[in-house]
Amino acid sequence: MRSKALTCSQCQKTLYLLSEDSDLCVCPYCGKSNVLNTSSPLIEGLIPEMMSIIMIGSKFQWNDKEYTVNGRILFLCENGYLMFWYAIAAAGKVWLYESNQDYAVIEKMDDNGLPNLFKGKEIGNKMMYNKEKYLVEFYDQVTETYGEGEAKSLGEIKSKTIVIRCTTLESKVIFAFVIDKLKATILSGTYTSAIDLKLKNTRNVDAWNF
Repeated sequence: MRSKALTCSQCQKTLYLLSEDSDLCVCPYCGKSNVLNTSSPLIEGLIPEMMSIIMIGSKFQWNDKEYTVNGRILFLCENGYLMFWYAIAAAGKVWLYESNQDYAVIEKMDDNGLPNLFKGKEIGNKMMYNKEKYLVEFYDQVTETYGEGEAKSLGEIKSKTIVIRCTTLESKVIFAFVIDKLKATILSGTYTSAIDLKLKNTRNVDAWNF
């Protein structure tokens, strides 16, 4: 199903978007990032490596719904990477986080988050968020951003943006992209596993087998 179309600003190819919520589309022909608003991350170009068995068209299960992967954004950091797959179902959209075969389903995004909540936080620190106690397990800085397919913007994330990942004992997870002193994008979700996701239509690459 094609919901809307746009013309690539660089190569003039027609690109079809499957979700009305998508506001970012990386052209598969020339790698140009096409944005439908001004608050999208700065995409360097197409993702240079596959880095996953998941691909556009892969499917997974979550809360009794089947989602189809439609695109992804990859944030390379100074000491690691964070990958977010954008997936749609008949009723609903989620982000599927992946890094080193860790997975989490992101169901909520707050692009007006309070950056002061994360000021001075380091790995191992504890903090409160939405009346729950979290442990900081990842602290890094974005260096480059790549994309593929179509997705919903995660905010004005650019080079040197601080990203913090925090978790609870109940497998809840938040990602905080601290953009500046006044703005942060906060993603909230739940850790899961490839088995529970019941992944289908995955890439057949030996280096990324489970």
